[in-house]
Amino acid sequence: MGCILNDAGGCGTGKPVSQELFPGVTREVLVKTQHRKKEVREQNPADMATRESNVGKLGTRKVQGSAAGNKGRKAIGFPIVGIGASAGGLEAFTELLKHLPFDTGLGFVLVQHLDPQHESALTQLLMRATSMPVCEVTNNLRVEANHVYVIPPNTNLGIAEGVLRLRPRLQTRTPTRSIDFFFESLAQDQRERAIGVVLSGTATDGTLGLEAIKADGGITFAQDDSARYDSMPRSAVAAGCVDFVLKPEDIAKELARIAKHPYVAGQPHEPISPEDDWASLTAREVEGTSRPLAGRGTPRADAKPARGEAEAGRGNAGENGFDKVLLLLRNHSGVDFSLYRSTTIQRRITRRMVVNKQDSLADYARFLREAMPKNSTPFTRTCSSA
Repeated sequence: MGCILNDAGGCGTGKPVSQELFPGVTREVLVKTQHRKKEVREQNPADMATRESNVGKLGTRKVQGSAAGNKGRKAIGFPIVGIGASAGGLEAFTELLKHLPFDTGLGFVLVQHLDPQHESALTQLLMRATSMPVCEVTNNLRVEANHVYVIPPNTNLGIAEGVLRLRPRLQTRTPTRSIDFFFESLAQDQRERAIGVVLSGTATDGTLGLEAIKADGGITFAQDDSARYDSMPRSAVAAGCVDFVLKPEDIAKELARIAKHPYVAGQPHEPISPEDDWASLTAREVEGTSRPLAGRGTPRADAKPARGEAEAGRGNAGENGFDKVLLLLRNHSGVDFSLYRSTTIQRRITRRMVVNKQDSLADYARFLREAMPKNSTPFTRTCSSA
């Protein structure tokens, strides 16, 4: 049975989601996960250096990335779903495709761990599961909606301005991290229009990538205990970077729902300027977090108030809903988010609306008001987290 996670790492029952879905995930596992991520950075410097030069070090993204992200989203205009899998992944992805409508308007990129010494028949196998076009990625291939793209063997895959870029995989003794490589690239290029899915697989590839996607405003999924090999989804859940833990069939249904959400389908996304992103980074630093968490502190003196910018380009319904959300945040947490730029706040509120299945700002304000008495800490995190 699937579950929607809140930003405190729990589900609707109030129990830790990792223990409910994966009984073996304990505090010791959480600590080990953090140690593994540190070891990856320390033991694989060559691979990390290559990834950092292309997509930026996780947690210290430079302001220049904002311009690249704006270009990528403008070039595509629809969300891109990155799907990572390893052992047992073919079965899981086939099941996902079978239940996925052919006209969601999303683009799908599968990064599967493949034998580097042999040609892959994965593309041909997946063609049987969907009526969408399925093709193996070639260099400089632009992503199109309602298409499925499959990584070829012995390569790393990135994306820039909606165009898939191949590069040879580095030959190292450490485990391959091609899923992290693509997810981090996708997060920087598509920002809030990036969606990451981790399916069955061994080891921990994909965890760092999901962290990057969620930090930049995207949506994240992991397969539940239906995974034949659960190390990869288990690692992502333990890291606290997963929004939905579901079986492949339900992941497909949720992707179809997200594609139809008013703030995903057809509504323009306001570009994020380097100055705006600077304000976002400042908010993180004030909170002591490495990734976005709209927080306390003093914004830039030249930053236009979020409420003022919002009122300039919004109808009465949207304006009132936005004001209600900001007022709830201020009254409950003591944080006056209206002093920050609207693009930063809107990006995060929109993400929470999509995750919590709220179609309008007024609905979301009502949802927050009802949730407020239950638990103050998850409420605050739900409101303010990316």
